[in-house]
Amino acid sequence: MNVVTILASPRPDGNTERILDWTERALREWKHSVERIHLNPLNVRDCAACLACAESTDEPGCALQDDIPHLFEKVIAADAAIFASPLYMWGVTGPLKMLYDRALCLVRNWGSPEHRSFVEGKRIAQLITCAGGEGENTEPVTTTFSRLAYFLKADHRGTFVFPNCTEPAQLPNTHGNVSRDLATRLVE
Repeated sequence: MNVVTILASPRPDGNTERILDWTERALREWKHSVERIHLNPLNVRDCAACLACAESTDEPGCALQDDIPHLFEKVIAADAAIFASPLYMWGVTGPLKMLYDRALCLVRNWGSPEHRSFVEGKRIAQLITCAGGEGENTEPVTTTFSRLAYFLKADHRGTFVFPNCTEPAQLPNTHGNVSRDLATRLVE
């Protein structure tokens, strides 16, 4: 299986990257191909809501000239994708939120019987790290990702929350087990 991981943490070697490393290591151990994309250094613009993408039927057709169309090509070509972000004010980081907004170009005929998606059936999961606990703290990102998966007609494999992440060197051992659970859930 070909898996694309998208890391949306601005902190090099932080909690999110460390846990994503563990997940990717499990996938590679099981002989899956993994490509990581660091989102923060890319040129990512806000969706302009111009709907130029709706004019294209054979490709996403986003009119903005940045790195997102190339990133979406990689997601379309993959079998599965993991979106990884620390929790910022009950949401994902700004660049990942912009990526989610730009996913509009991956769908055609929303709300009609002809609703289709360029990533229909792709397995997707979300990895979230946070300093606090779960529950109300993480409910908004869980709900948003679930709705995004429905909109994209993707195979939603879950949002995996890793609470109590304050220092990469002090991550609980249970997080390693949960990261393997995420990998298992993605490929099973």
